[in-house]
Amino acid sequence: MLTLLALYGSYMSLRLYFLPSLPAPSMPKLLESYVVTLLTGSLEFFSLAAFFFISLLPPLYLSQNYSTFDFYNHPPSFMGVPVSGLLTGLGSVAYSQLVVVAYHWCNLRWGGGEYIQEGYGLKEYDFVKAMVGHFSNLEGVVLLGLYLSVYWISGCMPPSFYTFEGGIPWLSVLGSLALTDLLQYGAHRVEHLVPSLYKGTHKPHHVHKSPVLFDAFSGSLGDTYFMILNPLFTTSRLIRMNVWGYMVFGAIYSSTLCLIHSEKEHPWEPTLGRLGFGTARKHHYHHRRFDGEYGHLFAWWDMLFGTSGKKNPPPGGSWGWGDAYAAATDGVASKRGKVHEEEKKEA
Repeated sequence: MLTLLALYGSYMSLRLYFLPSLPAPSMPKLLESYVVTLLTGSLEFFSLAAFFFISLLPPLYLSQNYSTFDFYNHPPSFMGVPVSGLLTGLGSVAYSQLVVVAYHWCNLRWGGGEYIQEGYGLKEYDFVKAMVGHFSNLEGVVLLGLYLSVYWISGCMPPSFYTFEGGIPWLSVLGSLALTDLLQYGAHRVEHLVPSLYKGTHKPHHVHKSPVLFDAFSGSLGDTYFMILNPLFTTSRLIRMNVWGYMVFGAIYSSTLCLIHSEKEHPWEPTLGRLGFGTARKHHYHHRRFDGEYGHLFAWWDMLFGTSGKKNPPPGGSWGWGDAYAAATDGVASKRGKVHEEEKKEA
């Protein structure tokens, strides 16, 4: 509870810090602005906290209570390797993906955010068919599950990944997320810099210029291998953690890759985006413009290496670097502009 309160206080402090300055505001206007910010900020924070708490329920609960289950005291084995950790991990990631789908369905119907590329025309799709395609995607969920299974059963994972003691190592989880995203950023840039590599790996993913959440793992086997499996493998060799840590890491990593492809913005993105976290708006910039925002979970690497894109906003909107945030916090609707002739042809 104290941790939650500390996070809430930090989030609201940042929310108030990012409040747009008003020219000589009257006291009633200033008070109104602060009240609205506190209410909307609280809604943003608790929606974010609820999403990740529900997504991480399996490792949060099991890391404290696993010893009461016979499944962990007398684990089943395959080829001489205990697989209770593997089965729990795969189940946890699958569960988190179901939470993402349920959240996305609710966000599309009741979320107050804007559709990011509405000016270009929204992609229409059947939700159920897209969901089935997402979970049966060979180069996505299937290949990732196969990689983890082979890596585990082969006994080649570092010994710590097979252990259950010690609770959730949060620092290792955060370090793994940052390192994986850095390595993925590098692989992503290389794919775009080498034309032959791009055509053979990443180009099928960029068919989606205005992606939706279910396009997150749509691409090619080569793309998944080069940009996802390689960073995951390298990170696992450099940063050690136990079963629960890897479960939390996998759930956050896979969920975030889906969320940044969402066609509709998320409540918490204006604030977290300014802190350098990846957002759907920033990733949509990459899908539309190809010339920046190569990071996924974080925007830190784009900021560090000078690839943070801020130009050519979508028709009537913004890619989310300040003006859209200021408009939202001030209660002003985003203005709808005209589509440039070049953008008309591109769309």
